This record gives sequence, structure tokens and C-alpha cells, in this order.
Amino acid sequence: MNPTQYGKDPVSIHDLRRDENPVGQANPLSRFTFWWLRDLFRTGLERPIDESDIYEPLSSHQSEQLTYRFEDCWKRQLKRDRPSFLAVIRVIYGWTILSKGFLYTSVDSFSRIFQPLCLGGLVSYFAPGQTTIGKEAAYGYAAGIVLCSLLPVMIFHHYILYIFQIGMKIRVACCSLLYKKVSQL
Repeated sequence: MNPTQYGKDPVSIHDLRRDENPVGQANPLSRFTFWWLRDLFRTGLERPIDESDIYEPLSSHQSEQLTYRFEDCWKRQLKRDRPSFLAVIRVIYGWTILSKGFLYTSVDSFSRIFQPLCLGGLVSYFAPGQTTIGKEAAYGYAAGIVLCSLLPVMIFHHYILYIFQIGMKIRVACCSLLYKKVSQL
């Protein structure tokens, strides 16, 4: 939308002074529930969101820092016999991607293994003539089914957000390095 529609002077997007990104000050619960986005959501309910409503990028998303880190790693890679830009990406983000992926895979596998076990226990509670499973255990099995369904879903969104951020950082750094290379020619 055009900023003049909201009583503002027409301003270049590069001249805008944006609000600080609230995720930097958010507590862990706010980050987990995305509560730090509530003001942006409220604005979206009142009117369409435009460029001036978007927050400042996080310092870890700034192109200068990303470019410096990639350029430094690339210079070290050039000293090898067969330099590889994929190796640069692997060195910078490989362990973090693997660790987050291992965490998500572990939780998802745990849920997929234990949900049928909980379902079997709950179904056994309703079997005619059974006396070994108590009411409290049946509630425990039901809670286990719910948790095994809910936990992977809650973690999946954060995992995908993290992977998208890594992809954005790689794209920004690569574009910045290409721009530096072309401008030197």
C-alpha cells in the first residue's frame, strides 16, 4: 500500500526509520508462542501492512556481517586444492542445521513410536473384563496421545522458521559476495 493513504508523506523505503525488532527483547515464552508479533498482527487487523510497518532486521541478518563471515571462509577455502562454495556453507551452518534437524527428528520419532503404544493402552482400558489398567492410567494414555500429536507440530514451525532464516542468510551472503566480485571487475 502507498504510505500516503494513511496520512503520511510519501517516503522512500530506504529513508524509513523502522522500529526495533521485538524478537531481540522477547523472552523464551514469547519467542515460542510468537507473542512478540502481536503488535504487527494488530496493525494487520486495522489496515493492510505496508513497508513502514516492518521491523528492523536482526543484527545476525545484516548483510555486512554475513558477507564478512562468508568471505573469510571462502578465502580459507581458496587455499585448498579444490575450493568448494558448498564446503563454505557446510562449515558455517552445517553443525547448526544438523543439530536442529537431529532435535526435530528425535522428537518426531519419539512421538511416532510412543503414540501407538499410548493408543494401545487406552484401547486396552476399554476391553471387556480388563482389571489391570486403572482410570488414572487411562487418563495418562490419553494425555500421551495428545502430547505425541501436539509436540511435533509445535516444534515443526520453529524448525521451519529456523531453516528459512538459514536459507535467507545464505542467499544474502551469496548475493553480497557476487556483488563485491562484480564491482571489482
